[in-house]
Amino acid sequence: HIEGRDARFTPAEEIRRRLAIDTTFSIWNDLEPLEKRVAEHRQVSRVRIARRFPSTLVVSVDEHQPVALVPARNGMQAYDASGRALPLDPSRTPVDVPLIARADTALLRFLGQLQASQRDLFARVNEARRSGRDELTLDLVNFSVRMRTDIGVVRLTQLSSVESTLA
Repeated sequence: HIEGRDARFTPAEEIRRRLAIDTTFSIWNDLEPLEKRVAEHRQVSRVRIARRFPSTLVVSVDEHQPVALVPARNGMQAYDASGRALPLDPSRTPVDVPLIARADTALLRFLGQLQASQRDLFARVNEARRSGRDELTLDLVNFSVRMRTDIGVVRLTQLSSVESTLA
């Protein structure tokens, strides 16, 4: 038996197909070749396979997290914080990330930092764009924030107090 864990964007069938295990496979076989095959999937950043006796392999994956959607020829393309195009189809897998006009690695890196450090604020960003050489604009649900690129995500923690004052 195969039990999958932690895979949100990588289809379970895709993981099973990459494992290529048949009925002759023994739970005692070396697991490293299996891990390597699953790790070759572009969505997967790390994989661990453990045995659960008597006959189950537990496959745990860490995935590259999408931080933005970019218009592409065939719809929208998801990207992670490093600028890697991800193999997920946003029309089949719900992805709640901001839209950006193009795969701008500096902007993707910024969105990745925002996602990692301030998930609530990241969830409110509908669109992000460069508004000048050294400026970004984040379109949030209720308003837009224009900021210098050197400010960084830590300063955005002050946004809630400014928002309260303006309300």
